[in-house]
Amino acid sequence: MRPGSVVTLTATPSVGWNFTGWSGDTTATTNPLTLVITRNRSLTATFALNSYTLSVTTSGSGSVVKNPTNRLPARTPVSLTATPAANWHFIGWSGDTAAARIH
Repeated sequence: MRPGSVVTLTATPSVGWNFTGWSGDTTATTNPLTLVITRNRSLTATFALNSYTLSVTTSGSGSVVKNPTNRLPARTPVSLTATPAANWHFIGWSGDTAAARIH
């Protein structure tokens, strides 16, 4: 490559991942990244697994325990345990459960 050449680098994450930035000779989060080549360069594109938060609320009287409890990588199985209060009973789940496998 000749000095002064312009190159454009595009980081393309796989499904379930996101691009977080460039490191090495250039530190940036711009994507695509355009560089003017004035010397040898070494760059690393960094990707992170997508993570999500699962919010759980109750209707009526009782509690729900979820495990694990923090931000979750995509496709992480989560165990939910519904415990009704005295004189109440658990009826079922609602909300974003269409894609969930409930046992």
